[in-house]
Amino acid sequence: MKRIIIIALVLIALVALIAWRFNTPAGNPGSHHTQENYIFDKSFDAQKVLIPDGDNPYLAKDAVNARALELFHRLDELYSPSSGGLSAHYEYAGRYFNENFNETDARVLSEAYKKYFSCQTRLFHDRHFDPKITGFEDMLKLLYDVQSFRRESMGAQTADALCGAEVKEMEYILRREMIITDESLFGAEKEKRLASLKSDMWEGQDIALGEDDNAYNLYQLKMQLYSKDLSMLAEKERALKIKEIRREFFTKEQIEKLNETDSLIARERETLRLYRQAEKKIKSAPDLPPEVRAQKIHALQDEHFGDQADAFRRAESIEHGLKKE
Repeated sequence: MKRIIIIALVLIALVALIAWRFNTPAGNPGSHHTQENYIFDKSFDAQKVLIPDGDNPYLAKDAVNARALELFHRLDELYSPSSGGLSAHYEYAGRYFNENFNETDARVLSEAYKKYFSCQTRLFHDRHFDPKITGFEDMLKLLYDVQSFRRESMGAQTADALCGAEVKEMEYILRREMIITDESLFGAEKEKRLASLKSDMWEGQDIALGEDDNAYNLYQLKMQLYSKDLSMLAEKERALKIKEIRREFFTKEQIEKLNETDSLIARERETLRLYRQAEKKIKSAPDLPPEVRAQKIHALQDEHFGDQADAFRRAESIEHGLKKE
């Protein structure tokens, strides 16, 4: 569940990027930089760019750090084209910096903010290229192209200091999901690639996203990693493999509860299968008046689902309504 929420957050962030338009970097149209290279690898410390080196929390070595992005976002929210436009907004931002920071720091922040805001505005309005997002790989390409545009517009140092930590986390999540969801790979190869990805991007550094120490979530991940292996096994071998995987993450008591849940799900599936089989016979019976057919189906539902029959009927009604729309 945690991994799903994280992925959703990444997708939401990227949907915002999709609204932007930018120029595609020159190169071979059949390939992309991200196929062979990382946007940010382990040489970029996503935590280090958050650390100030003096009294100003937004600066490090006389340049902006990642925390400045939060400050810039707050200033973004105050911008309104109808209240004097860009020049008035820059004037307001300059006053804010001068009132809250010393002269040197205010100048550094003001210059960085102008570059940042100009870049964001250009990204939003540039319509030379309309990205088509169809999967994780396209999202990764978009992420690279946007960061490249920022580097060209703001300078690599400012762009990476402001947005590098966020971009690196997104890149890691996307590359991780590309491995996890690759249906051509067996489980062992996926685990090997995940370990390599983690080392390449984060060796010796803390990882803010994508990791999970919850036993059930780790179990679900392992099941997804080995989905191709499991699909190629006979039913009995598959059951044994699942038991083996469960022993990696759960106690005997927890495994017993999972087995009970499996049995319950299997019984419910069988009940539904038998119901559909009988329902089909009633629906296909010739010369059966509609009211009689409805009565028989109602009785059949009571017979198969007992005290859950009303809930089943409500679900059927909702599904039938959705199919009509």
